[in-house]
Amino acid sequence: MACYNSVVPYICPELPEEQKSGLAYNVKVPLVYTKVLVPNWRPFAELGTDFVYYTNDFFKQVELDYPVSIGKYQFGSSPDQPMVLHMCHVKHFPDIKGPDQWRAGRRHLLTTPFSVFEHHVKDQLDQALSGAGFDAGRDVRAITVNRWAHGYSYSNDLIWEPEWPDPDATPWARARQPYGSIAIANSDAGVAANTNSAITHAHRAVEELLNT
Repeated sequence: MACYNSVVPYICPELPEEQKSGLAYNVKVPLVYTKVLVPNWRPFAELGTDFVYYTNDFFKQVELDYPVSIGKYQFGSSPDQPMVLHMCHVKHFPDIKGPDQWRAGRRHLLTTPFSVFEHHVKDQLDQALSGAGFDAGRDVRAITVNRWAHGYSYSNDLIWEPEWPDPDATPWARARQPYGSIAIANSDAGVAANTNSAITHAHRAVEELLNT
């Protein structure tokens, strides 16, 4: 089974309780990708940057969108051309640890109105770019808020994650154990949101099935 590991216990309720607990541990990161259309990116050019990091604010960064050209579609290579800005928001609760951090974040994400995102977009862009002539009231032409309630896979390198002396005793190791003719795959099985993890655990799962 190569799917969001947390849903597996609902699909296969006959799994051992310890395994279902391990599968449920993988709560994906809720995040918001916000896109902002501006008429040009001259302020970035004048500041000599394509990325601004905020140390303690609602959005953690603003950056120029990736310079992708496909066929007749060409990215805006001139600072005087329109540009889409990328901003990312991940809610953090200092007093909550482990998977409950992301559960709380998901509730926050789903109950935050568009007006809050709009306010922070304009405020933070003015903070970073007004010195180079940017005016959010004039220059923000459109905002798209993409609420990703179940985003990237849970990670074992989060600052609150405990040190696991036995790698076979981790929740994700317990979660990916074969059960009869069922093998657990997906990048979730390696607690890493990347292709390497997906391929590694797809290979492992197939090997387990071939050897049963």
